[in-house]
Amino acid sequence: MTRLWPRRPVHLPAAWVETPATAWAILADVVASWSGPDRVVDLEALGDWCRSRGLDANPVQIEAELFALGLWPVGEGSRLRLYMPYRLVVPPGGFGAAGLPGGGDLAGAAAAALEGSGVVAAAPPGWPAAPQARVDVIPPLGGGGPAEAAALGEEPEPGGNTRDG
Repeated sequence: MTRLWPRRPVHLPAAWVETPATAWAILADVVASWSGPDRVVDLEALGDWCRSRGLDANPVQIEAELFALGLWPVGEGSRLRLYMPYRLVVPPGGFGAAGLPGGGDLAGAAAAALEGSGVVAAAPPGWPAAPQARVDVIPPLGGGGPAEAAALGEEPEPGGNTRDG
């Protein structure tokens, strides 16, 4: 059997996601993934939802950013799913690009925020099921210096362990 994607998910640090609209596209894909194989993201509805909250949302830019992150977005019309299996790695402080704080169920918070918006919709007939997304919240390691700060999307503390001294 030929596989189009790897057996194990790729790691997607939340700090790599640059725009709020793309962050919400990823979270909507997580919600669609966990809602069943026949659920997808409607990019037009996502754009409307984002704009209603004052966020810039251009579906073409969102799709380009998803490609740049290596998530293999596959679409038909305005419907989209991410076919690269991924593990969204979120720092303890939450998913900053999406404006969601840490300390709770990120997928549940995203599902509640998107409920009734039409962002998570039925898949077109005949679509193959995409791999299920994972979300992992990493615990604070403490004392990790600039490397930990970079992984968490934070600025390193002054006087920390850096190449420049």
